[in-house]
Amino acid sequence: MKIKQITILMLLIVNILLIDCSSRVGDFTAISTRNSNVKNWKRTADRVEGYSCSWWFFFIPIKSWDMKDAIEDAVDISNKSTKSKGLQAEALLDVKLSSSWFTSIIVTRTCLYAEGVPADSWYKTEEREDQIKK
Repeated sequence: MKIKQITILMLLIVNILLIDCSSRVGDFTAISTRNSNVKNWKRTADRVEGYSCSWWFFFIPIKSWDMKDAIEDAVDISNKSTKSKGLQAEALLDVKLSSSWFTSIIVTRTCLYAEGVPADSWYKTEEREDQIKK
């Protein structure tokens, strides 16, 4: 009986010391951190997710998260995937931003997640190269 009480007490202490929470930050129709031609966006089929995290050690920030990093991470994941079929995404459409954090007494981690549908504003590689030259 004593072991059962100690086990329950230890589980309660672990639950109190380790806390995890997440929440929705916002929704956007379109969001981009790069120059983009809005007139002719072409969507890819799959949703992608990027993130940026910050770490704290005993209430001292080691690295901080940035919304731009989370969005660019999602766009870069789309550009690296083989499913993008030659498109080079520059923006995310139908974006959902959410944050989550995990904390213990020693270490805290907060992350911002950006999830959306990648969009490319150029249909042909030649158009992109001509625009870059200008």
